[in-house]
Amino acid sequence: MVAQAVPVKEQDTAEYHIRRVNKMKADRGTLESHLQEVSERVLPRKGYITLIRTKGVKRDPTIYDTTAETANQNMASGLFGHLFSGRWFGLKARNKDINDTEAVQNWFMEVTRILLEEMAVSNFNLEIYEFLLDLGWCGTPCIDVNPGTDTLLNFETYHFSEYFIAENNKGKVDTNYRRFKYTARQAVQEWGIDNVSEDIKKAYGSEKPEDRDKEFWFIHAIFPREEYSTSYPALKSRQPIASLWIDIKNKSVIKVDGIYEMSKFTPRWVKTSNDLYGRSQGMAMLPDIKSANHARKELKMGLSLSINPRILSPDDGIVGTLKGNPGTVLYYRKTLQGTDKPKAFHTGARIDWAQEGLKETRMIIKQGFFNDLFAMLTELTGQKTAFEIAERIEEKHSLIIAPIGRLQSELANGMIRRCINILGRAGRLPPVPQELAGQQYEIEYISKLALALKIIEVRALGQGLAVIDTFRETTDIMDNYDTDEIGRGVAQRLGWPVEWLRDIDKRDEMRQARAEDRAAEQAAELAAGAADAVPKLQKETESGSPLEAMAGAA
Repeated sequence: MVAQAVPVKEQDTAEYHIRRVNKMKADRGTLESHLQEVSERVLPRKGYITLIRTKGVKRDPTIYDTTAETANQNMASGLFGHLFSGRWFGLKARNKDINDTEAVQNWFMEVTRILLEEMAVSNFNLEIYEFLLDLGWCGTPCIDVNPGTDTLLNFETYHFSEYFIAENNKGKVDTNYRRFKYTARQAVQEWGIDNVSEDIKKAYGSEKPEDRDKEFWFIHAIFPREEYSTSYPALKSRQPIASLWIDIKNKSVIKVDGIYEMSKFTPRWVKTSNDLYGRSQGMAMLPDIKSANHARKELKMGLSLSINPRILSPDDGIVGTLKGNPGTVLYYRKTLQGTDKPKAFHTGARIDWAQEGLKETRMIIKQGFFNDLFAMLTELTGQKTAFEIAERIEEKHSLIIAPIGRLQSELANGMIRRCINILGRAGRLPPVPQELAGQQYEIEYISKLALALKIIEVRALGQGLAVIDTFRETTDIMDNYDTDEIGRGVAQRLGWPVEWLRDIDKRDEMRQARAEDRAAEQAAELAAGAADAVPKLQKETESGSPLEAMAGAA
């Protein structure tokens, strides 16, 4: 869905945005039905996309197998531990000519340290884990990044049923609608008593305490403005991204706001060219999840029948009522002999076959959620080299490389830039060095998994150099390659701290000094050789030597 042109007078567009949200919801009806089925099996506590959620309701009694739920939790934990923990990113200048200067390196290191520190004291860890759980079942989770109250940064993850997105002509999500409920009390806290509707004022001011908890529907619309100010600071109504709060019942705009950059991020795990929303591992594994659930149900029945089998008995063979409780005495008629006596009825079903089939299906589900990958990473970390880890990933899990790249592009890039800008406007960052004035910066990912994926490139380099080495002695093949760039690139891909790399200017000075020393040594050697030759030239010419012949000819 391509973002449509929005009328300039935003205060008059409440009805327009309400209609648009209704159309967006209708357009994804089939997807919501699919995700309802997935969520019930992968993350049951969020299984209210097409159903109305009842608070405190028990889990679905028709769910017998929880493999998918556990596998999704393991995938979320693995992504969190190997992508978003520790020092998982760094910053560098896009202009390579200034990227290695000491002032630029120190500034980026300090900004990275401050940002990681502020994220650690905020609710980032809690919300990003919830976000990653959603990623496993809905494929298009949403997280909001804004200035906090108790901390400088605040993160909030939303349920899939609340938000709707639209892409621009480049396929980038640039519009986000959130449809949600607030109680009368929450609405007044958010916008003030003077800005809410009469219905909300009445409920808030009611003498009945329960009226304050009466719920009302709202829309929060975020979309790019067609006309905005490029200066900073700018009026809220002139900032690049429009932020509108709308009362659905009264079809009125409560508040016209603005932000400098997109605050809501909705990456797609995997996405086909003609789809707007992403697809998840839960969606891909749904047939196997259903199969495991059915197999578990049948296995429980089979085990129950094996432990407490049916009793075969003639229709008049039992005295009284047949009871199946342990230790019960069964009375049968004395006249019954041999096979006519009551006996257990065993079907001969192979419980072991059913168990083996369920075990295989469970393993497929776990692999579908990359549980074996993250278990391997945890096991190998500290025991194997990064190259060995990268080799194992490349062998078994090339399918995760593209989704990780999309996560970095559609989530982490924008989220980190948003956080840096928030901290910068709050005065939390150090002054920008003169070298970075007007320059762009890039984000480099150095988490465990990101580095392992980058090492695949380094391993490819090693394989290429092994082939090139056979030609090096007989050709000038190495003239094709920038070995300095390769060396620094390898260090960066291996996650070396930036302070380990020598400044390029200092490196060039060392090389120049070394060249001058070599030149001086060669000059000294030539001078010594010349001094040694002078006495020899002053001796008499030996008889019969070429010099004597030359002298005679002269």
